Amino acid sequence: MINTHIPELTIDPEFQSLIPPLSPEEYEGLKDSIRTHGFRPERGLILTWQGVIIDGHNRYQICRELADEGLEVRLDPETHIREMEHLPDRAAVILWMLRNQLGRRNLSDAARIDIALKVEALLRVEAKERQATSTGGSNPQLLQHLAKAAKKPINTRKTVAGLAGKSEETVRRVKKIKAHGDPELLDAVMSGKKSIHAGYQEVKARELADGEGADNEALTHEAGTAGWSGRTSRQEAGTAAPDGETAQAAIITAYAPGSSGQAETLRAYLDGMAALLGEIKAGSVPAAEHEKMKGLAESVQALLAEFSEVFK
Repeated sequence: MINTHIPELTIDPEFQSLIPPLSPEEYEGLKDSIRTHGFRPERGLILTWQGVIIDGHNRYQICRELADEGLEVRLDPETHIREMEHLPDRAAVILWMLRNQLGRRNLSDAARIDIALKVEALLRVEAKERQATSTGGSNPQLLQHLAKAAKKPINTRKTVAGLAGKSEETVRRVKKIKAHGDPELLDAVMSGKKSIHAGYQEVKARELADGEGADNEALTHEAGTAGWSGRTSRQEAGTAAPDGETAQAAIITAYAPGSSGQAETLRAYLDGMAALLGEIKAGSVPAAEHEKMKGLAESVQALLAEFSEVFK
């Protein structure tokens, strides 16, 4: 039997899932390279944390496959593998892995935004944890001024756009595809086989065909543009929504193109949101709608945060 020199390393499924998979063509190309030239550390080391691979899953797997084929493969722990000792815990490892992925050039725009979304979520959790231990000592407490700061709306779309190096509108479209696209469409967009624009248009077309989506677009996007202002005559008169009309419908009909009174438009929008929130708390909104509204609420939060920034 041909002697192989491959140390036993652990593959953690969660860690491995954070890394966008290679296409079959890319995987076979890498395998042919290692088969011909051996493992070349100048093209990247295998990085580990407590013996668990955090970068180099494909190269390690290929080395094992080639060894099973009877080829002599050498992975030298001294020169081919590096232990990332500075990472203190599992959360830090995941954050490092995601940031490391953002530094790669072969990612599609959609995949880069998807990773940035995960980074932003982890950074938010990390910030809350730092706030919760801000006073130090054996029984740390949340400082009052930090408690107020924690309630300040976070413009998630802006943060993610900065991390990914893409526009906020592109982030919005990727989130829309992730929320409403089928697995086949999502895979095509994430792999770069289909553009974000094409995927977004496909999702919109499906929603329009099903009678959905147009109203949500008005709420999350067009309501923030200059073309939407004013109130309906019913709202100007101060009357309540007629029987059978939900608060959600009231929000959608709260705007009439070409009217004046932008401040009142914003007030009507907020009143409608408050009414809708009351319906949700009262259990009048179907549970199936909750996930959609969760995404809409985030968009509304980001939009209102931008309003606040303008008037500082």
